[in-house]
Amino acid sequence: MLRFGPNGIPLSCKGRTWYDALNDISNLGLNAMEVQLIRSLRNYDDEDLVEERARVKERAEELDIMLSVHAPYYMDFLGNKAHVERSLEYLRKSGVIAHELGAKTVVTHVGFYNPKSKEDPIEVAVKHLRKVRDWYTDRKYNINLAIEISGKQSLFGSLEEVIAINKRIKRTIPAVNIAHLHAREIGRFKKKIDFEELFEPFLEMKLPYLYTYFSGVEHDFEGNEIRYTPIKKGDLKFDPYAELLLDHEKKDFVIISCSPLLEHDAQYMKVIMERIRERKQAKEERAKKKEAEKKVAEKAKPEKPKADKKKPEKGKAEKAKAASKKSDKAKPKADKKKADKPKTDKKKADKAKSSKASSTKKSSGKTDKKKTDKAKSTKASTTKKSSGTSNKKSSSKASSTKKKDDKKKDDTKKKSTGKSSSTTKKSSSKSEKKSSSKTSSTKKKDDKKKSSKSSSSKKKSSSKTSSKKKK
Repeated sequence: MLRFGPNGIPLSCKGRTWYDALNDISNLGLNAMEVQLIRSLRNYDDEDLVEERARVKERAEELDIMLSVHAPYYMDFLGNKAHVERSLEYLRKSGVIAHELGAKTVVTHVGFYNPKSKEDPIEVAVKHLRKVRDWYTDRKYNINLAIEISGKQSLFGSLEEVIAINKRIKRTIPAVNIAHLHAREIGRFKKKIDFEELFEPFLEMKLPYLYTYFSGVEHDFEGNEIRYTPIKKGDLKFDPYAELLLDHEKKDFVIISCSPLLEHDAQYMKVIMERIRERKQAKEERAKKKEAEKKVAEKAKPEKPKADKKKPEKGKAEKAKAASKKSDKAKPKADKKKADKPKTDKKKADKAKSSKASSTKKSSGKTDKKKTDKAKSTKASTTKKSSGTSNKKSSSKASSTKKKDDKKKDDTKKKSTGKSSSTTKKSSSKSEKKSSSKTSSTKKKDDKKKSSKSSSSKKKSSSKTSSKKKK
């Protein structure tokens, strides 16, 4: 639960008593008030004051307003013995008043550091504050002693020091004065994360409630508070703190306004809280609407018939597919090898044919030379034997035969060229061209041989007839 209220009697209250203050605070919509014991406590046990405190207690319970007490500001637990004793007396009397008012909290400072003392200030403060706690418990006062964070470097009350005391003394709680700490740490609190880091150790301590102060503040650059200011004028904003409070709304927080405007800034903080709460709720509602719309849209979509996808059993079909995949992978390599083989075979065949053709040409050339030599010798012998008219006849016949041979050669050449051209058009490979050229050459040679034999036989017959006539 979150409680807001001023530290003292509201400025707008016509009556200047605590009882009147409770009625005004309730009318303003607030539910907390800190009673400040600024003046001396000499007459704290006056019967009239005791009766008034009893009436205030009853009225606070009726209006559900949480009361707390702030002990006199001048405390010095780190000074000399006289100052320590006076501080202890103030806290005892403050405890009595708090008990009579039904307040659950007594807030106090520790005081200034003692530069002359060699003792640890935390140890000294723990020793004296433990005495106060024991005095309360002996009288069965249901009061928590709250140690306030100070706003100046010369005062005991840093965040670490307050936490150390709370951990070592039972029934003590921190009084987290955010304005003081903001000044002490030179304007630290600007975002929600900063407040989360501040309250993280306190939330882990399992305190009955968190007692806090808030206000605007002016400070120097050495970590010292100058004065309180209204919340709107200071550099300390309430919005990020309000976001953190809403995140922990289920826990008990007391937020006391120590601003110069007191109840006005207490109301202002409450208004900011309501605005942020509305924004948060609006965001949550929008998120819920979006989720609902998504669900409706999903339901409106026609559901596709779900086909029963049965896992195929591993059998022959899968084995065949695997084998086909392997064969497909192996095929390209085999095809490449097969494609390479015909090329090599063609090259070998071309080489063999060229070698055969060259050998046949050489052999035919040798036989042609021998035949021509023999023909020349026979011609010479016949010419020597023949004489006269026979020589003329033979010469005329020889010339005629030569002409015939030349014509035949020309015809054979023409035929061979015609045949070779036709064969080259029809054939697409080189081997067929070579075979056609070989056949044509062999035919020519055979024709030459036949013609030479016929001419020689005729010459012989003519020579024989002429020899017979002479005889």
